[in-house]
Amino acid sequence: MRAYRPKREDFIPEGADVRSDPESDAVAYLFENCGRPCAKLFVGKRARPDWHYWFKSPEAREKRIDEGFQDRRRMLASRTRYRPSNAGIEIGHIFVASWGYDQTNVDFWQVTKVIGKSMAEVRPIGSLDASSENEAPLTEHVVPHADHFIGPARRVRISNNGFSPESFIHARLWDGKPCYASNYA
Repeated sequence: MRAYRPKREDFIPEGADVRSDPESDAVAYLFENCGRPCAKLFVGKRARPDWHYWFKSPEAREKRIDEGFQDRRRMLASRTRYRPSNAGIEIGHIFVASWGYDQTNVDFWQVTKVIGKSMAEVRPIGSLDASSENEAPLTEHVVPHADHFIGPARRVRISNNGFSPESFIHARLWDGKPCYASNYA
C-alpha cells in the first residue's frame, strides 16, 4: 500500500489570502488564528511550508513576508551566479592562482582540452621572470611560459571563469599582466 503524500493544499488554511512574489517563486498565505495574524511561506514546488509563524501585529507579519521574499530572491540569484560554465574558455587559455601564507606563490595552468559544458583539461606550466630593476629583495613579477608544461594533465570543473586545483587555491583567467610573487621562506 502506498503512503499518502500531502499536497500543498493540505497545509493552506481555508480563506487565507495569497501573496506571491513577482520576482521569485515564493508564495505567502496570510490568515488569522485565534485572533492573531499568521502566515505560511512556500517556495518552489514544495508541498510543506518553509515557515509557519504567528505574529504580534500585522506589520510584523508584513515585514517577515518581505524578508522571506528577499531571502528567496537572493538564493535564486546565488544559484545562477555560481553555475558551472566554461563559456568562452578555449584551448590555450591560461589560468593563474596566487596563494600562500608567508610568501606569495603564483601557479599557472594552460587549457589543453575543453570537455562539455563545465569541464576542461588543464596542465601546469612554468613561469618566466618579468621583474624590473626596482624590485624589492626576494620579490619578483612573473608571467606564464605558454606550452612549457611542468606536470600532468588533470580535469577540472570550470565555474565563474575559474577553478580550484586545490581546496585552498582558486585559479582565475589570466589578465595578461605580470603577477607579483615573493619567496621569503
